[in-house]
Amino acid sequence: MGGLPDESLIIPYQTFVIALAKQMLVLINNIREYDSQINSIFTSMDDASIFTSLPGTGPCLAPRLLATLGEDKSRFSSAQEIQNYAGLSPVTERSGCIFRSIVNSDSGPS
Repeated sequence: MGGLPDESLIIPYQTFVIALAKQMLVLINNIREYDSQINSIFTSMDDASIFTSLPGTGPCLAPRLLATLGEDKSRFSSAQEIQNYAGLSPVTERSGCIFRSIVNSDSGPS
């Protein structure tokens, strides 16, 4: 007793880990291809430069913002409407003598 586990335990686990690693490599390659397609479509869109110029956006967030907000600039009449749509606009909630600020997530265009 004590010592290292025998090969009847090691070999199946080793085979399982190798199989999982091979699956991960396929998945990683698929994700890279998907990212490449997203980037290609995103950079071909007219408004891509607007979203890439926003501070803090990168290759993941900028396309996602464009997909969420869309290309129709008339959809929102102000920056405040975009904040309301995103749920980032603070709202004061009053109940009796208690006042607190919360984030409004129910506003925005339908």
